[in-house]
Amino acid sequence: MYTMELAIWIFILIFIPTFQTTTEKEYIYVEKEMTWSDALDFCERNNSVLSALNNEDIASIETCNQSSKELWTSSFLYATSYLSIMGCFRNTRLNFSSLMRPSILDCQDMCSNSSAFAIMNRWCACLEDNFSFMETEDANACNITCDGIFFCGGKDSMNIYSVVGEDFFGMRQHLTNPDFDNSCLSYQCLPLTNEYRYLYKDVDCNSEEVSGAACSTFFSCTFESGDSCFLSQVKNDNLDWIISGNALAGAKKAYQGSNFAFVNDSSDDRPGDRATLRSNIDFPDFNGGDWCLRVWVFQNISAGGRFHVYIKNSDLNKILELYNQTLSAGQYTEWKYSEIDILLQKNDIIFFQFIRGKTESIIAIDDITLTKGKCEHTFTKVLLMSGEIKCDFEGNKDICFIQSKDDNFDWMITRNGRTRSNGQKTGPSENIEGNYFSFINTSLSNNQNNQNGVLISKFNMTDVNITFSMQYNMNGRDINKLKVYLEIENEKREIFSRRRNQGKDWKIFKNTTYIEGNSRIQLSASRKKGVLGDIAIDDIRIKINRPDIKSNWMNQNEMCKDNLGSYTINHQQLSNLPCLAFDSERWTGIVRPHIRGTATKELEKHPTKVKVYRNLCENYEYVWEPFNLTSKRPFVCERSSYLNTSNEFFVVVNEIIHYPIPVTSSSGKFQNLYFL
Repeated sequence: MYTMELAIWIFILIFIPTFQTTTEKEYIYVEKEMTWSDALDFCERNNSVLSALNNEDIASIETCNQSSKELWTSSFLYATSYLSIMGCFRNTRLNFSSLMRPSILDCQDMCSNSSAFAIMNRWCACLEDNFSFMETEDANACNITCDGIFFCGGKDSMNIYSVVGEDFFGMRQHLTNPDFDNSCLSYQCLPLTNEYRYLYKDVDCNSEEVSGAACSTFFSCTFESGDSCFLSQVKNDNLDWIISGNALAGAKKAYQGSNFAFVNDSSDDRPGDRATLRSNIDFPDFNGGDWCLRVWVFQNISAGGRFHVYIKNSDLNKILELYNQTLSAGQYTEWKYSEIDILLQKNDIIFFQFIRGKTESIIAIDDITLTKGKCEHTFTKVLLMSGEIKCDFEGNKDICFIQSKDDNFDWMITRNGRTRSNGQKTGPSENIEGNYFSFINTSLSNNQNNQNGVLISKFNMTDVNITFSMQYNMNGRDINKLKVYLEIENEKREIFSRRRNQGKDWKIFKNTTYIEGNSRIQLSASRKKGVLGDIAIDDIRIKINRPDIKSNWMNQNEMCKDNLGSYTINHQQLSNLPCLAFDSERWTGIVRPHIRGTATKELEKHPTKVKVYRNLCENYEYVWEPFNLTSKRPFVCERSSYLNTSNEFFVVVNEIIHYPIPVTSSSGKFQNLYFL
């Protein structure tokens, strides 16, 4: 292992005067520099072990030795490469091998020459570099955890992890920290250098300091301070999108919340100038397919101007228009809602672009979401991820409810108007919020008793606590009942009910309830026989009341699984582009499992890193250093002390090596420290 110089091979009993001390250890300083492996071997062959030089050890000895600034310690760690969880997949005919236990550490070690691997409980399969990912399935099918905090497939489903290469981190700001049992990667949009960029950090997977998660199948832009946004500015434009709570003209407030994004072209007189936002996420093959884009737009476009949303594929150079608005003459300038089913494939980019016309225009956007799946099936996911939804019929559209096919008449929407029944003013005297509300009018339906109109929520909720609130107005002699109820297993449970005339004023109802099982919210308005009366509703809000949970990596991934059936964002989705504005720190799906230990003898395989004690005299620190076969340093061996009845130490040494022996240091004598 190493060469002993000037060594006398002799068995000898050395008498050493005792030091009065409370320690039960004896420390032997070896000034000769050796490799870490040789230091382990040397200490073992001298009936001792390489010291960890932990805080207890440091407190027991004075180690300020000017001749040795750095010493080996026995602390080491094994770390895998950075691994990205790609999703949960159905079991296919892969060449699986058995593991001793469910462990991504063991599976990655088995597949150290592969760029990806699949794990299914105690079965591991190494994947070829050209492996073709299939469509993901609901992540809840992968319900086995391993290594304390990671996912290891399910009974008939497998998790696939991909190795994250050095090229991923090469152009990114990345703060490493090996001093964790397991590292999980977070990212955050921060002002770095002269633009907003993502900062990636190694964080303890059990940390609660990371406040949220970027789920791989849901992205949003609310433009609120601290909220994430999947869009970034295109640099070579003449105009920029501005995030604010108050535009100079046009939209005076956000559709929801405090902020929105708008373009100010009042000081620009050049038709054709542009302001463009683009998506800063990528769509791998297996994560393509159906997506739903939802956006609120406030616009008044001048002649020659244009606002459009489109997809461009960077490989195919093909453009697909999703939304196109030119001259807005004759239209109300107000917030309007659009939802668009889109088919995304690899290297697709979504653009939001405003092109200036001959004169000043008004354009603003707010509350953008992009959700995996078709629009008709994903509204529940938007509610679960947003935590709260507002249903206010703005833009002459009901985004939250659909008309029942089993009722007698439909609900209608009106703008800034009073409804009339048989020529009489029976509806609300004014809007309670925004420009629109929904209503039923007894004079517009068949003149029969107990007819009803029913709205059914587009979203369904399962085993969740919610707060439901609603503004309502019931005025007129021929109205009967307004109720809100849940239908669970064919049983109706009312959460709100009012009968007959409630007066001319808007009233508010608010209630917190627990939904047990799976249900949709239904609103039913019924009438009596007659033609005089109106029932109106507006500003309906549903808020999810979640219990406080720890925001560690596992819990945030469970949130993505519960709400979306997916995991946190994988490395193939994280494009190396600028971001839009400061946001909160969020988890990604990139992890680096560690095994930490203290070596008492030479290890079977080389560790990833070893801990080095750095002696600064006034204080000290530890540094994790990548393991190197040739690096050499001095070190300290330690062993239990042997006291005889005469208070003298007798130390048996099999090997004496003539090294220089410092007797004192600048801070005085070494206490409890002997030299070989």
